[in-house]
Amino acid sequence: MRFNRWIAVFTTAGLVAGIEGGVGQESALPPLMRQISPTWQTLARSVGDDNLPEAAKHADRLTTLFGELVVIFEREKLPDAVKLAKDGQTAAQHTAAAARANDMARVREVGTGILNACRNCHPAHREQLPDGSYRLKR
Repeated sequence: MRFNRWIAVFTTAGLVAGIEGGVGQESALPPLMRQISPTWQTLARSVGDDNLPEAAKHADRLTTLFGELVVIFEREKLPDAVKLAKDGQTAAQHTAAAARANDMARVREVGTGILNACRNCHPAHREQLPDGSYRLKR
């Protein structure tokens, strides 16, 4: 199926987005990341199943979650992470709009912006701890 490659990209992003560890008591980042990953994966399945109404719902949820990231990153004074979270939020908004418009090509095009936001932020702001968990790197 022609969507298999796109599903693989979404699934990879979901795995990349999953953070299992803590950043300390001062931040809600890890629990938030544990919400982003499954939402992303569900969005990918919805797209793969050609279920654009469901895809729109999950993209809307990602829009909200990225908005929560913006607040955390602003509080942590990480301007580049704020920008990346806003980029992810915008990509999620555009993905939801394209899904509501029943425009699969546009969903695939703009959906990759969510992946790019995650891929660009994690190397800069995620630090792996000896136990394999992660925390926010400042």
